[in-house]
Amino acid sequence: MSYAFPPYIIILSGDPSVDRFPLKETSVTTNIDGIDIEEGDIMALGDHGMLAVGKSVDAVALDAMKEMLDEECELVTIYYGADVSEHEADTLRAQAQEQYPDKEIELQYGGQPIYYYLISAE
Repeated sequence: MSYAFPPYIIILSGDPSVDRFPLKETSVTTNIDGIDIEEGDIMALGDHGMLAVGKSVDAVALDAMKEMLDEECELVTIYYGADVSEHEADTLRAQAQEQYPDKEIELQYGGQPIYYYLISAE
């Protein structure tokens, strides 16, 4: 699979108390791209729609990577947000590196206020 620009995974909080969260529809049960989403779910959105949904940020990130990464991908960069500690982000990086030993997995502080992670694959 080749992209004109690197694909991205955006991990969003479905917590309706986050007032800057751009997808308010997650405060109720809904369905996007054939995936059921309940209040409080974590979502991973990619360039072409919903990649994964679940209750755990790390599990959703790893599930989304499984959907997104292919043999052509060599580099995965995980940008962690303001609400994620460096330790939490490094735990995800280690899990991703274990799951994808043939990929270079980089970790960068992005500091984004809404998204737990922005993940790019090149």
